[in-house]
Amino acid sequence: MNLILRVKTQSPDIRFSFLRIKLVSGKIVVLTWSDSSIGRSKEGFQAVYWGIRFDQENAGNRVDELKGMQIVDVGAYSPSDNLSDLTVEEMLFVDCEKELFFQSPIYEWREVAKNAG
Repeated sequence: MNLILRVKTQSPDIRFSFLRIKLVSGKIVVLTWSDSSIGRSKEGFQAVYWGIRFDQENAGNRVDELKGMQIVDVGAYSPSDNLSDLTVEEMLFVDCEKELFFQSPIYEWREVAKNAG
């Protein structure tokens, strides 16, 4: 299974190391991948993740389990320590002949001001 993800952010080098999702069944699953490629623009980035795994198990032929899922958390990091707000706008899971598409906003993360209050 592969995943194509489109994210809106002002962070110039943000990356994801995992996605934590909640399935319709209520089960929490961590999605990781074996390889990735990222293309950046002024608005954010688009990434392709190959070899998707559910909790370290191969996710092949399991795309139907993702119907109705929700992102709970993302493992976002920035090598330059420049994290900013982000919105996951689109997700396309491709598994052999099956595709599953989610559209905006799927997940939003906002940076909390360090000196607020």
